[in-house]
Amino acid sequence: MAISRMLKIQLFAHNSIKEEVKRFLRELGVVEVVAVSGVDEDNMVMGGEEAADILEKKEQIENSISFLERFVEKPSFFEKLSRGPLSASDDEIEELNREISVVEIWGECGKIDDRIRRSKEELAKSKEMVSSL
Repeated sequence: MAISRMLKIQLFAHNSIKEEVKRFLRELGVVEVVAVSGVDEDNMVMGGEEAADILEKKEQIENSISFLERFVEKPSFFEKLSRGPLSASDDEIEELNREISVVEIWGECGKIDDRIRRSKEELAKSKEMVSSL
């Protein structure tokens, strides 16, 4: 496989379609999508590839959580207050990182999201067909 010159580009998209744009670009397979918002790149100690891997994993975790939150019953205000803040030690985070495949979870969330979208499209087509009868 030949190595090609890489270009760094920044894309701006409306928040309502951000995930769809990123998914589309990833599916093309010709670009690597890395979110860098909120990250101070000048203060990163690790190398560029390692930083990019961590940023990609962070984005996958955030996307998976935001997708899955739609299907979880929301706790009441008082339940949130009684729980207190979440905390985890570095060792606990490393153990979770070894036990859980973020990429697999993220991939499954993407597959489920695609199935939901296709089902909604099929339902809309069916409704349209029924209404035309």
